[in-house]
Amino acid sequence: MPAPRTGNFRLDLLGRLFESVLIPPAVAAEARSVVERPSWLVERALGQALPADLAEAGLGAGETEAIALALELRADRLLLD
Repeated sequence: MPAPRTGNFRLDLLGRLFESVLIPPAVAAEARSVVERPSWLVERALGQALPADLAEAGLGAGETEAIALALELRADRLLLD
């Protein structure tokens, strides 16, 4: 079976590099329409409201929530496509 792809992105590579990858609800919703979510890709709700400047930045819902979650968790890495 070929590796899951979203566009030119090979999702399986993240699973090889990281034990788990956290994604916010908006990214999970986008991913559901493209590929079955692997167990290491974990949905994590935001614990705080979006910062006003981020909400007004004109980004898509997935990008906005991903940045907010990364800031909230003080993540070492953030991957945006």
